Amino acid sequence: MSTGKVLIGCLWTILHTTDLETHMVIAVVLLVIISFGSLYFAMQHVKLHWCFRLEGTPMERNVCSLLMIGMLVWFQYCWLRNIVPMEVYKDARTILVIHNLAHQGVEPAATYTNLGLASEWYGALGWVFPTWARTHALDTGEAVNVLKGAIVTVDRILTVSKGYAWEITTVEGGYGLHELLSSRRSVLNGITNGIDICEWNPSSDKHLASNYSVDDLSGKVQCKIALQKELGLPIKPDCPLIIKKEST
Repeated sequence: MSTGKVLIGCLWTILHTTDLETHMVIAVVLLVIISFGSLYFAMQHVKLHWCFRLEGTPMERNVCSLLMIGMLVWFQYCWLRNIVPMEVYKDARTILVIHNLAHQGVEPAATYTNLGLASEWYGALGWVFPTWARTHALDTGEAVNVLKGAIVTVDRILTVSKGYAWEITTVEGGYGLHELLSSRRSVLNGITNGIDICEWNPSSDKHLASNYSVDDLSGKVQCKIALQKELGLPIKPDCPLIIKKEST
């Protein structure tokens, strides 16, 4: 797949339920309008052993085949998915989304062999902490940094806002990777998080227990009560509801 402007990113999440011996595969297809230059540094590794565990339906085989020949783009949004076997996805374009640079997947250098990667890829993941960040005088600071490996090898880097794209290139916000990110500024862009305000409009959303708007917030209480009933929680209109996402 040569230089292109319209690329489709495919993010797969696999949920494996051991007791039911089933696999649930969810494909999230994203349309990304970006102009890419020449292929940069082959392809970064990401371990996706589940690709070989699929039952082999036509849809599954088709998507895996498209990834292998580079017709789809791997869209990774956190360091946990930054290691993919190049033996599988030979020419796939890759996009990394950074939403929290503090989480980098750093481990001692000795653990590199546990990744099952060829020795020539150590240079991409290899990381040396500055002297001030080392724990003792004999600490060489050598480590493997999964996020650093992704930054070095991906075709395009995105962040959750234009401001954050700038922030991670600064000493204060770069968590040690600011110089590396600055060197890849030509492929670094920020795309602001947002929603479709027509589709996600509480004043007209038919899926809500009660509609509300900025002019009349009374419906929010009814929505809270409906959720508490659905979850079997005590009905407490004044009790705050907190939604927490585990940080990665």
